[in-house]
Amino acid sequence: MNLLSRLTGQSALVGAALMASFSVFSAPTGKLTVAVPAEPATLDPHKSSNRYNYTFNSNMFEGLYIRNDKSELVPGLAESVSVTPDGLTYTFKLRKGVKFHDGSAMTADDVKFSMDRAINPATKNPLLAYIKTIDRVDIVNPETVAVKLKERDAIFLKKLAFAGWIIPKNYFQTAGEDGFAKKPMGTGPFKFVSRSINEQILMEANEMHWGWVPKIKSLVMRTVPEDAVRLAMVQTGEADVGPRCRHHWSTVSARSRGSRPCPIPAVRSTGLFSISKMVPKTVPCSTRRSGAP
Repeated sequence: MNLLSRLTGQSALVGAALMASFSVFSAPTGKLTVAVPAEPATLDPHKSSNRYNYTFNSNMFEGLYIRNDKSELVPGLAESVSVTPDGLTYTFKLRKGVKFHDGSAMTADDVKFSMDRAINPATKNPLLAYIKTIDRVDIVNPETVAVKLKERDAIFLKKLAFAGWIIPKNYFQTAGEDGFAKKPMGTGPFKFVSRSINEQILMEANEMHWGWVPKIKSLVMRTVPEDAVRLAMVQTGEADVGPRCRHHWSTVSARSRGSRPCPIPAVRSTGLFSISKMVPKTVPCSTRRSGAP
């Protein structure tokens, strides 16, 4: 099994769970606690590769293309894409109204900066192999970017949804690489609040999100290395989700309605995993905005 499949399988349990959508808006409330075996190696999306980074990244950051709660590849920060007949140029029309977590607007400058950094060998991006076919990124206008490839890549959009995270240019240049890794910022449905090394990462709902607002106010990633302890936390309600409690199984507990913990076979080939569909009516996760994929 290749790295793409492994990292977008069990590790993305939380990210997709919080993308399950409903039609009526309501303010986020409550807390979801996820007990993970290890914390992310770094909070810089262009320097991370382990499965726990993907769980974090898929909540904090987004790419031009993403996967929805049905694991379908759909436009994310881009509204659409057109491809030249030779398959070497992808022109993305950027989605209007997208804001970073500090309220600043996402522009073509941010997209070019992010992708240039991701493919720059000096960045030492562990996922460079997946986007190495990118030759350059050109700004067509403030709402359009053209990505030129060195060679045809039939699954380029799939790779971009996995390794094409967009970050704010101005904030990164002001904070510096170390400062950004300590306090990251993206466009995702959750925004960073705090981190206690080897203990937990705390995020909260991004109520300015362009596509959907999580119904869960706070998301906590607790670092719990021992399988037995994670399972016990789920069983007692101390944690709501405990991935990798039993080899290739994920244990999900919904404390409402008296539900008992239930093992769910892990999805390995996609980056999405919807808790609300696995445990119906017990973990409502997000509210879709009009026009969201």
